[in-house]
Amino acid sequence: MREEQDRREREVRGHVVADNGVPVAGAESGTAGRRSLESFLEQRLATDWYAGQPLSVGESVRGVINRFSPRSVPSGQWARIEGLVRDSVRRAVPVSAHSAEALMNVVTQLAVWVESIGQPLSAEVVFHPDTVDRFAKEACANRAAGTQNNYRSQLRGVGAAVLGPEVYPPAPLQLPKADPVASYSAGEVAAFRSWARGLPTERYRDNVAVILALALGAGLSSQEINRLVGTDVTVDDDGVTVHVIGERTRDVPVLAAYEDEVAHLARRAGEGPVFLPGRSSIDRKQVPNFLFRCPKGPMGRPNVDRLRNTWIVEHLSAGTHLSALAEAAGVHPNQVVRYQRFATAPAPDVARRELRGA
Repeated sequence: MREEQDRREREVRGHVVADNGVPVAGAESGTAGRRSLESFLEQRLATDWYAGQPLSVGESVRGVINRFSPRSVPSGQWARIEGLVRDSVRRAVPVSAHSAEALMNVVTQLAVWVESIGQPLSAEVVFHPDTVDRFAKEACANRAAGTQNNYRSQLRGVGAAVLGPEVYPPAPLQLPKADPVASYSAGEVAAFRSWARGLPTERYRDNVAVILALALGAGLSSQEINRLVGTDVTVDDDGVTVHVIGERTRDVPVLAAYEDEVAHLARRAGEGPVFLPGRSSIDRKQVPNFLFRCPKGPMGRPNVDRLRNTWIVEHLSAGTHLSALAEAAGVHPNQVVRYQRFATAPAPDVARRELRGA
């Protein structure tokens, strides 16, 4: 009871308090708090994004290439590879600030790896198709197959721009496609919800509840949860609907089991962010980083992709029309079909009735 009263007092004052009771940096009240909200809302509506991170309005391709500075690469090593990286990406002529950021990131990784295996840092060596294929298979062996394919495709494009397309063979090495990530069982979902209720601080409990409700109830991804504000949620006679902004703009009806919870979370957030209220910015790793800081439960910590897939599988098991489900998920129907392997098939008598009455 006392904890709930303290929470309400903090909400009234507009303060955001960390788990140790110290006010979170950037969480102020009054005018400063309003500025934080306005900053968040401006970033949320950015038209250009890179890996869940909003790029500044007016950010140019040249500006991205010139300002890029990888924090994970020692300054001495960056000084050795910087010229090659910037020059090769400029010659690839990225079509947007987004693609420039992506190319700078992956070309830097390639150059660091080439130097680590003792090869010369010349364009002819770094962007040779054999080098690129080795990088995709060896340096990226711990990454998903889809990421390996994406990196290799980007590097081959840069290589063609730097060395000329005649250097590259017509057919690239085939890498396997990534298998769909499995959904959670009903028992696992129940265990995560129980774990969330038992977390040691109100901040943990509230924000994990947001993640579970929006991923399991509406199939939202980490980035979509990160950008959502309370006014994106509407309630009418037909239930609760979440309006998703961004590249996959859509309206998603919330599963009935999560309607009350999503509506409550939205009312509490108002025009501000539903996840981590009071913040002034958007970072692409805010949702996974927050989950990583939560104490582990018996099932570990939930994965948002698997939570979203659980929502898809629940609809497939219930017989939701494929076109309607794909539209609500913001993907092509072919991507939804991949999760059919995890769905529960109807009993033979139910299947016969459905097939007869179609």
